[in-house]
Amino acid sequence: MSKQKSNQIVQFLNDNKAGIFYTGATLVAIYFVYKSVKSVWGDEDSDSGFSDTANNANIYNATISQSEANNLAYSLFTAMRDSGTDEDLIAQAFNRIQNKDDFLLVYKAFGEKYYDNVFGYYLDPTWNNKLFADKYDLVYWLDNELGWGDREVRNKIASVINQAGFVFKP
Repeated sequence: MSKQKSNQIVQFLNDNKAGIFYTGATLVAIYFVYKSVKSVWGDEDSDSGFSDTANNANIYNATISQSEANNLAYSLFTAMRDSGTDEDLIAQAFNRIQNKDDFLLVYKAFGEKYYDNVFGYYLDPTWNNKLFADKYDLVYWLDNELGWGDREVRNKIASVINQAGFVFKP
């Protein structure tokens, strides 16, 4: 970028401080009003299918115990909860998940957790107050945390997730 162009940008920002501030403040206010209204009336169009699909696990076909499913769910959460994703930890967890029933046990153990769609990480519900994030299931978390650059891991986990009755594109 040329020095003249950068000077023009700086000049524009200096000349329009109030307008930029008020526009930003208005957008933030609209966002908070939207989230407040959504938390009061809920999101009737949203249906993760959590209760129906998760209860279809056949424990006799599962190769892991409920305790192992809890541990794997926690490992997956740990891999995704902070900024940045630990793809190796996700791959290790899915090495133990052999079939759809294993995945359904892990899915149910994971439950639904608050996910910040703006920054892509977990928000503690005590600080959240439904203004910054919504609750999502494991499939949503995996889909958002594993970008298209993580194709190898996505391919590895897609078949078992899809066999369990969810839609997950590799």
